[in-house]
Amino acid sequence: MEKKEQIAQMSRIELEQEFRKKFTAEANMEDSKREWSDRVMKNFYTKTLVYLLSLESREEQEEFIDLATNRQFQKNPIEREIDYMNMYLEEMEYQQEQIAMEHQVKQAEWKMEWKMEQEAKKRGIIPMMREEYHPHRNPHLINKIAPEIWGFLSLENSQDRLDAYAFFIMDRWAHYFPQTMKTKDQRTIMSLIEAVIEQTKMETKALDRMEAQIKRAQGVSDMELLKEAQVNQYYHLLKADYIMQDSSHQMDLETLKKTGIKREDFYQI
Repeated sequence: MEKKEQIAQMSRIELEQEFRKKFTAEANMEDSKREWSDRVMKNFYTKTLVYLLSLESREEQEEFIDLATNRQFQKNPIEREIDYMNMYLEEMEYQQEQIAMEHQVKQAEWKMEWKMEQEAKKRGIIPMMREEYHPHRNPHLINKIAPEIWGFLSLENSQDRLDAYAFFIMDRWAHYFPQTMKTKDQRTIMSLIEAVIEQTKMETKALDRMEAQIKRAQGVSDMELLKEAQVNQYYHLLKADYIMQDSSHQMDLETLKKTGIKREDFYQI
């Protein structure tokens, strides 16, 4: 039987004795008799203490307590410190659930792409992947956008597919709005980062829905697919906070106006 299972079968009295023996042995006997609220202690004895005592080494146990209580734990623990341990374990479990969910989503996406590839092969088509658009292959883009935007998206390499596609979007926006993409206003920069991320998510979802991996092999471009899906290629740029008030954006609009292009025209693209 595993250590955690053995500990889980211990009675509350046995768990309390084990806890006091290990971590509060030097406590004043009167202090050790203090009562804590039922809510806190129920969580503590049914989950937190079982987890704590099941850790393999004393070092691991003490590290958990230190992290949970920000090294405030004493030989005479007060209720708040016990509750901190409960909350810390809940946060750990939440993070683990999030990681598991993200893994499941990635697995589902991989399976969908694999099915699309198999379907393409059945039709005698060899699917083509999107061309990656990374900085070392496209140094000219560095000069087209604000360094903060470049730096943020270059560091976010955990989602390679989204990151690669994001550079296409920035290049596209920089073509018509070069001054906007090089703004020095921090609020606008943050809005642009969010806009690029949301536009990337919107377009890649639309392309997946349109079975772009198969369509590309048939010679259909992403731009044609986005148009067919009625996805505005400037949607999140146009609705981003602070963009309209930014002087750099106004400069771009003035330049476009001289060529007969208005901001409203981009709503039709």
